[in-house]
Amino acid sequence: MEKEPIIIGRGLIEKKEELKKIINEERDSALAPFEGELQKNERLLLFIDFINYILKKEFNFLGLEKEWENVDYQQVHLLSSETFEKKFPGRKDTGGACNRFGNYMIITTKKENDNDFDAFKTLIHELLHLKARKSFGVNEEGEYYTSRQGLSVDKIVDTNRQPFLGPIDEGFVDFLTEYLIDKYKDEIDNKLAFKDMEPYHSNRAFWRACQYPTIFIVEKIINKISNAKKVKKEEIISLFEKNYFAGNLLPVIKEIVNCCGGKSLEVLKKISFDDFSRGYSDEFHLFLNYFDESTDEKKRKEIENKLGIIFEGLDN
Repeated sequence: MEKEPIIIGRGLIEKKEELKKIINEERDSALAPFEGELQKNERLLLFIDFINYILKKEFNFLGLEKEWENVDYQQVHLLSSETFEKKFPGRKDTGGACNRFGNYMIITTKKENDNDFDAFKTLIHELLHLKARKSFGVNEEGEYYTSRQGLSVDKIVDTNRQPFLGPIDEGFVDFLTEYLIDKYKDEIDNKLAFKDMEPYHSNRAFWRACQYPTIFIVEKIINKISNAKKVKKEEIISLFEKNYFAGNLLPVIKEIVNCCGGKSLEVLKKISFDDFSRGYSDEFHLFLNYFDESTDEKKRKEIENKLGIIFEGLDN
């Protein structure tokens, strides 16, 4: 069973207890099949079992074995694209989704019908969101909000919700999905025997073009920290991964600031989900260039000026 939800914030204790009750009730109800839900086939159940297996190995490797809990089949809902769009009006069917409050995920027939491997990759992505450390808050006005999920933070400023690092969190989940597929390639080949996996390994650029563009920023940051500290890239990936699951953002922030520049957080705060709908805009290329290994201090300051950055710090 999932642990009790973590509730923070300055709201009244009774409001926090009320929120905890709402979350627990939503999580319980989400274990029942949704209206119009399709039956998961044996292949999909095998995918869930295998992802539980590799994520448990990751938790053990990271020293988080006490935190591990299997994802139940009931937490994964298979819907047609039509049912998804009916249940979540206004949301585009991207093949998968994760609900923070209800602690469940959805995969749609859009992905299941694309190909076997693409459905598997989508499941890893959404299950990583599902296993991220989450916390929820109540502000002084008694309003509820998601405070943390993985590397993303929601701050409340003058009663307004301000997401921080949300696009970077998405980019990291894409990056970690790719990393885990590479790390467990032999076991994936042996236990799942995909017929359509070779194009993924031989043409990675094509697959990456379908991901959140912040995957490239995450990769640049990890490479830059690795080179600055003269340690293996895998060590920095593990640092990010552990704190993504454990909910401790400070070690990650410390390394980003120390190795990428004092204003790097202000640059990351400028990235919004709107950038994804515009594609690789000129502004997004500024973000990419800022974290590039070849960009010196003078060039970074020029980029900061173009982005209109005034150093404010994380807590302002």
